[in-house]
Amino acid sequence: MLDASYLHNLNQVLASLEDRIELSPAEKLTYFRAGSNTLPTFPNENRGFTRQQFRVRAVLDLRQSLPTIDRERTFHCVYTRDISRTGIGFLHADELYPGEECRLWLPQQERPVAVVHCVRKGRRCYIIGARFCRP
Repeated sequence: MLDASYLHNLNQVLASLEDRIELSPAEKLTYFRAGSNTLPTFPNENRGFTRQQFRVRAVLDLRQSLPTIDRERTFHCVYTRDISRTGIGFLHADELYPGEECRLWLPQQERPVAVVHCVRKGRRCYIIGARFCRP
């Protein structure tokens, strides 16, 4: 069950974070606008579960998880893209690496995730795909 103070704390942390993700003006205007909920799949995808559009701001709790990537614990504002039973897609201002583990503070709950892929979309915008880990 969601703690009553969790959502309040999430909103406070989000309000304190700098939003560094760079989207075009048109993308910023439409990113959080509701659209088709189910995303299309393609014949060569290896997805086991359907993705649903999920557009909210969330907090990424990032810390050292790979021995070769030096990271101090930091919190970042991210934009979620889509979600399924096993994973989530989101936008982040910085590059993350496959195998990195972090926590996402979503409006519903906090979830540990492991980065599966990262693709550069723009100067300060990376598309991250992550799978949910067991808590």
